[in-house]
Amino acid sequence: MAPSSIFEIGCGSGALLRELSTLWPDAKCLGLDPALPTPDRSDPRLRLERGFVEDTPNDVGNFDLIIAVNVIEHTPSPRGFLASLQSRLATGGRIVIICPSAEPPNHELMLFDHLYSLTVTALGSAVADTPLVLRRHSFASAAIGAFQMVTFENADGRADLPAYRDDFHNLTSMRQSYLDGWAGLDQVLLDRTRSVSRLVAFGGGETAALLRAYAPRTWTRVELIVLDDVDEAWSLDHPVASFANAVGTLGGAGFLIATTPRVQSVVVERLQASGLQSIRWDDLIMN
Repeated sequence: MAPSSIFEIGCGSGALLRELSTLWPDAKCLGLDPALPTPDRSDPRLRLERGFVEDTPNDVGNFDLIIAVNVIEHTPSPRGFLASLQSRLATGGRIVIICPSAEPPNHELMLFDHLYSLTVTALGSAVADTPLVLRRHSFASAAIGAFQMVTFENADGRADLPAYRDDFHNLTSMRQSYLDGWAGLDQVLLDRTRSVSRLVAFGGGETAALLRAYAPRTWTRVELIVLDDVDEAWSLDHPVASFANAVGTLGGAGFLIATTPRVQSVVVERLQASGLQSIRWDDLIMN
């Protein structure tokens, strides 16, 4: 059944809500985000406001569909956050949470503003003191990345999902191994780039930022960041160039692969096809 009202907390610029309002043109939509740009108020069906969940306007009533994409891991209390959303849920409504997956461990553990790394068990436990129950859970495809989606509804006596239980010993061991890989990465990369006179980073996004933070001695050796679309480059203290424009001037350079480990093999094949030397590290950190 199509929702008649949609609430997105952490809506960014409102792009997702605009897509949903196109999909369900009869739905009234509210988006909240503390960093919202100046909203366009020309669409009476789509209301965007600056604020956190506790700033939800009192005049909007309850919602058939509540969405939070990559928000819950930033909140000081996932339990309190979900309880706040439940208080705005209409009868028969649902809450959809998309957040990083916690298994296997991945780079979200390295992001300082991620206060929680949430397994499905943890997400289910977070609603233990509310009327909510976890109805559906799924992982994103590998092409999208390490994300999961959970759907909550108010309890009605059904039990659609099996009870989940974390293997804390195994989870702790995997996380420790993952963190150890990052802790030793700088020295490994220094060793692997020792014979390289020029070092160029291929990739200028989140993974490159993690390398700057967690492999700082290696990162100081980087003289240039190259990527296909320079508009996608983060500000990382090095000049940026289009790979297509710069590749002809980089003969003899070593290319530090600054992309997520799961796609490094593809990048290496591409560079090798151009006769370029790659420095990869997906043997140490898998996700």
